[in-house]
Amino acid sequence: MKFALLRSARLYDGSATRHGLVAFLAAALLLPVSLLQAAGTVGEVVTIRGHVSDIALDEMRGRLYVANFTANRIEVIGVASRRVESVLPVAPQPGSIALSPSGTHLLVTHFGNRTGTSFNNNAYTILNLQTGTQQNFGSLPTPLAASFGNNGNARVVTSREFLLRDPANGTTQLVMTVQAVAESLPVVGPKKPAQVVQATMTTSRDGMMVFGLASLSVNDDSAEGDFSVVFRYDMLRGIFRTMSLTASPPMGPRVVSSSRTGATYMAGWGLFDLKDTLLAQFPNASGRYDVGTHVFAPQAGVIYAQFQRRETESAQPASPNEPTLLVLDDDNLAVRARYRLPENLAGKSILSADERVLYSISESGIAIIDV
Repeated sequence: MKFALLRSARLYDGSATRHGLVAFLAAALLLPVSLLQAAGTVGEVVTIRGHVSDIALDEMRGRLYVANFTANRIEVIGVASRRVESVLPVAPQPGSIALSPSGTHLLVTHFGNRTGTSFNNNAYTILNLQTGTQQNFGSLPTPLAASFGNNGNARVVTSREFLLRDPANGTTQLVMTVQAVAESLPVVGPKKPAQVVQATMTTSRDGMMVFGLASLSVNDDSAEGDFSVVFRYDMLRGIFRTMSLTASPPMGPRVVSSSRTGATYMAGWGLFDLKDTLLAQFPNASGRYDVGTHVFAPQAGVIYAQFQRRETESAQPASPNEPTLLVLDDDNLAVRARYRLPENLAGKSILSADERVLYSISESGIAIIDV
């Protein structure tokens, strides 16, 4: 694999385990769920009506919030019932969601970047989960992804800027500008949100480090490579740092995840430290943006992951891309265990605080995996 740093990183000063049933939950309004189980696999699959772009876990209320990109709503799944219990209608194309540390606000970014017209639906929605009210704010640059630090302010990447956003009053503060990092609507061909909204973000468990991954070129993930930026914000030191790179294959899956303190993190197919050293990588990764996931389990010292291999480089008799959940060492990505899945995981994953339940975007809905 080719991995080339384009320039040195820049600093910006600013203000194991128990594996059980896999249950895939549909985000289909309030109708009874329909469960399917593939022969020879663990788990159940429930189809969602739409395309999931992001998830946020609210353990205080026992809810999983699901951004339905094409249905223009937030599905609310009960953690205990493992079914859709309510829906929250929002503005079109909710591309990213983030829950404030206090659990008071849910920030929604709306992807409305359209070609051939001066009109766009770029916006933010701030839902107050205590009062049930919504505030809507327009945005000229397209907001792509958001994540909260431990101070209650959200870090937001747009198609042209990195911002700090206060959910209480909607005010923003510019951190830095970047070049365009967004596809435009309408897109050509059947693309999923991960291929359109070309950025993702996460926060370390201690709330002190915010990480993100964005594509700086409008390349399809079938291309030979891409031009990306990995960025992070150090909450304690108030430092924003970026690492620009070209990578072949592209930096898929379009997922970023972090260890408990942020000392190491994964972006796409690579495991990095805070010196931006590539420590390990998925072998023969295809670079598909919309297939795969990864998330750290700090107590167990592992990473749960799935990725797609380059089929032309595999000589194994079995299909190299059979959906498989991998349990990996969190320091070198060595494989500890493999578990067959009914379908591919396809985006962000979140672990419960006790690391007993894994929530993940899947091809047809939300995967809930007892680990």
